[in-house]
Amino acid sequence: GGKDPQAALLAFGVTLRTLAGMAVRNEQEVENLKVLQHSARVARSFAYSTIATALANRPSSESEREPLSGQDAGHLGKLALRDAELSLEDNPGQATAWRAKGEALKVLERYAEAAKAFQQAVRLDPRDEASGEALLQLHTLGIDAHLGADGADRAAGGAGPRGG
Repeated sequence: GGKDPQAALLAFGVTLRTLAGMAVRNEQEVENLKVLQHSARVARSFAYSTIATALANRPSSESEREPLSGQDAGHLGKLALRDAELSLEDNPGQATAWRAKGEALKVLERYAEAAKAFQQAVRLDPRDEASGEALLQLHTLGIDAHLGADGADRAAGGAGPRGG
């Protein structure tokens, strides 16, 4: 889940190509397919979050000129969160899925919940530098996992989710 929309889309595309090329002939391949499905959901969640962040950070003159298929950051954030949560239903112990959830919640400006998701990702994988950095960034803004949603919004000076 980096900051580059092209890289996020490329990772998602590679996962989709792998899924499309799979034939399921036995139970092991069914398990492999489940793992790839998880990877695809997480990659798509990161792609949605990355694109939403890029949309939200575009200069207003550019966003008015090129609406990008009518998508807005809030809608993409909701799609990202849905994919992350679906992945977590089957794989609650996957740090990358928790990081994807944290990124989606950040897009939706639900900062305290994002901090909790990043905290869980670090708990599951202490080497997850991206989640650790995101948690530190939120902490620097005065947002910690123990804050309620209202406290997080006040600490960030935000008024809630952008977009839809």
